[in-house]
Amino acid sequence: SIKTDGNPFFIKEFLKFLYEKGLLFFNYQRSGISKIKGINSKGWQWDLDKIRQQNVTENVVELLTDRIKRFEKNTQQLLQVAACLGNRFDMETLSGFCHHGIFQETSKSLMKAINEGLILPVGKSIDLIHADFSFYNQFITREYKFSHDRIRQAAYSLISKKERPALHLKIGQYILQNTSAPDQEKCIFDIVNQLNLGIKFITGQAECDELAALNLKAGIKAKSAAAFELAFQYLKRALILLRDDIWKRCYNLSMSIHIESAETAYITTRYEESDRLCKIVLKHAKNTLDKAKGYEIKILSARSRNQLQESLKIGLEALNTFGISLPKEISETDIKEELAKTTLTIAERSVENLADLPKMTAQDKLSVCRILMKISPVAYFVSPRMSPFIS
Repeated sequence: SIKTDGNPFFIKEFLKFLYEKGLLFFNYQRSGISKIKGINSKGWQWDLDKIRQQNVTENVVELLTDRIKRFEKNTQQLLQVAACLGNRFDMETLSGFCHHGIFQETSKSLMKAINEGLILPVGKSIDLIHADFSFYNQFITREYKFSHDRIRQAAYSLISKKERPALHLKIGQYILQNTSAPDQEKCIFDIVNQLNLGIKFITGQAECDELAALNLKAGIKAKSAAAFELAFQYLKRALILLRDDIWKRCYNLSMSIHIESAETAYITTRYEESDRLCKIVLKHAKNTLDKAKGYEIKILSARSRNQLQESLKIGLEALNTFGISLPKEISETDIKEELAKTTLTIAERSVENLADLPKMTAQDKLSVCRILMKISPVAYFVSPRMSPFIS
């Protein structure tokens, strides 16, 4: 425990190291002289004095790194690329990137690491590891994993820090180029994570716009899975990639990124950032519908901070953009008149008939309805007489 500090994984690797060095061995002889002078009993034996003399690192990653360095160069390179791919990786991507899809070559190079337990197959095809090479076609969808995160860390440490961004960029570009548009949604995180790590080498305008769009997709997917913090990071990266003239060149892309970023900032309680982004949206919006999206986020942001008066004010301002103006002073007579109008409108329809009406499809009216729903609870507290008009 002096060498390993009681770490179970480190203990296991340290014992392997001692066995390979011949400092820990099994004596199969019942009698006779063993490797250690004076010991002739059967069983596991070791030389404690020699073990103490070994200059062994107290860092398990360094121990594993030394172990990986004993592999052939090709195996080391495969493990380095696999470490870039993550704790889990598939043979198709690894073989395609390193060996142009020649699975036999990739599998043979990995066999040493598999046999030593550094990486493990995932799934039902685990029994094929030691099968003959007629099974290589089945490696196409084979998934592997590092048996421990420290092993992946050790393999990754063999890549110099200067080379890592370029390697990640190449991997990301390879996955993107070899993934059909319909399948991009499934592996969008894999693609974007790799490209983001190599972002320092992305300088062209088209490449920046493309990566911004990919980060937008990743952010939306993360948000839909309620991974809001992760979504914010992707969207933040997308904002950084936008150039000054983006509103002229790619209005829809810029608008989508700003709206999604503003909403995610509000959800993650970054209210000042959300307000700043909403301000940009309202400044550049070319139509009422896009403006309304910015207003909706501002309403929710103010409401979350218990700024109810401000929230209602923003909502009324949003309605004005659609030509809807509510009176500032509302009397009981006004309320009765509006209720009477509503009653007359639906008087000839039963509840069942109302349910059978076609769904609303007009985008401007749907937008107005969303705004009204957002300020309805606010109006109930801030301006009770306005509440019936809104509801």
